[in-house]
Amino acid sequence: MPSSVASQISQTSQHFAASQVCMSDFDFNAWAEEVRCGSLPDIDAMPDVGTLPERVQQMVQESRRFPSWIIDSQSENYSLIRSLYPDVMARFHPPQRITVITSDDPVDQAISQDLFQALPHILYVSQRHDELSDQRYSALCNKTDLRHPIDRLINHVWCTELGLMRGFLCRLDCKIKLPKNSVVPIRNCVAGSVVFFFDPSKRDFSIFPFNTSDGLTCTTHHPSSLEFLHWVTEFKHDDMAEVCRQVCYGMVSSLWHRRALGRMDDLVFGTAHFMNTLVVYVAQWTREPSQKPGSLLQFGDDKPSPSKAAEPNEAVSTELVSGETTPGIKTQSRSQFLFSKGREDEPAVVVSDVANNPEEDLIKVQLVGRYQTRDPVSMTEYYLLMRASRVVAADCCESVAKDTTQDLGYRVETLDQYKWPFAPPRKDQPKARSREGTSGGNSGTSMGTVSEEQVASQEEEESWGNEWNDNLEVATEQCGPSSLVSLGSIRFEPKVTLHDRMRQYFDTVPKMQEGEPKVRKCFFEDNLN
Repeated sequence: MPSSVASQISQTSQHFAASQVCMSDFDFNAWAEEVRCGSLPDIDAMPDVGTLPERVQQMVQESRRFPSWIIDSQSENYSLIRSLYPDVMARFHPPQRITVITSDDPVDQAISQDLFQALPHILYVSQRHDELSDQRYSALCNKTDLRHPIDRLINHVWCTELGLMRGFLCRLDCKIKLPKNSVVPIRNCVAGSVVFFFDPSKRDFSIFPFNTSDGLTCTTHHPSSLEFLHWVTEFKHDDMAEVCRQVCYGMVSSLWHRRALGRMDDLVFGTAHFMNTLVVYVAQWTREPSQKPGSLLQFGDDKPSPSKAAEPNEAVSTELVSGETTPGIKTQSRSQFLFSKGREDEPAVVVSDVANNPEEDLIKVQLVGRYQTRDPVSMTEYYLLMRASRVVAADCCESVAKDTTQDLGYRVETLDQYKWPFAPPRKDQPKARSREGTSGGNSGTSMGTVSEEQVASQEEEESWGNEWNDNLEVATEQCGPSSLVSLGSIRFEPKVTLHDRMRQYFDTVPKMQEGEPKVRKCFFEDNLN
């Protein structure tokens, strides 16, 4: 681990800010290593669709299927869209990789209908970014100007076409938790745009103890039911590498959350928005060769894995809740943790391939594609890619719905992976204040020390009270009597209205002119109600 970061943490108890860590490649890589995240794809690398998970390959293929009317200038739909965005549609020329849909299949017809409704939002992105890229206006645009068109499209995909009734929600500037570690501790980060989908069974989340449920959500608040982070989008207009690291935060958080639920096959997506470029990633848990074969795997709470160390020739392990092991039982899938409670006189068996063997669980981040916001064809592909990812979310929902609440709770407790986030700060603990910054080596990250909240002594309170009373006496001599009282006589009083306050004020101010009381009397008589 980097010595500069480690020494910095040992000197203070403060957590790093996520925005600071992602500015430094050195610090971010140290954090990623601690939370078991592999390296990000090279910024200049070309996407290799053939190496992506099968479901993502299908998504890419779906994103390249356009309805025939979109290239038919004589069709009614084309004419309607062209009337709204004539300049952008004049540049709509699909390349050879695009397949034209001509069948009457219900699935294809649904794509055609949804795309017709979404094209105004898609073309708005291209038109708006065209204008903002003009040299006459580029100096005037800011982060919000470039981000707004993309947020508008995202909201249409997930909120307008689906919405809460179908279990989807899009949040802007959402605070999410990050896995704990002792080298580069980051408690949470704020994601620019996050898409969630919810447990369709809407089971009561309060059945889990507080310390358990804290690890079963990505967000810092506690929802009433399970929610899953599906797609995170981040924007940065001056640093491509930094925004790619920011996206990694959200994907890592979601995967650690799903690990606590035993969902090791799930996919999470992210988009890094840099100026006129969108870089799309997919992340998932994978089994990678361990750097130290045969060593115990360390989890987020710095405890060894419940599974005992496996021999190099063992692919899976079977663990008894009592601690004994039974060899020879295999699993079908990494996410299919089989729980057999058995008879009352037999211990429950937990069958899992998350075992301590020469392989360990690591988060693999892959490049899905790059999309240009000023190219209407490219943005249409991006829309269809997000739309196709609904199948991934639907598969997860279907799998979660099959679990009873009892089975889900049993799995969570048995896996014991819900301790991945930092413990929430106690409300009675003093808040951290940044006063002095200490930099560590070449990491480029600064952090402040923690200062305790000061509590006034009895002598200080008496001094403040005397000062208040002295100032009150001077004010009374200069301005006359008022409703102000001594500090020691201030007590809690029932809630009063503005009308009561104004009457109290006028009653305490001396009468300066003869006509003034009549004016006040008329005011209150007209405003008694």
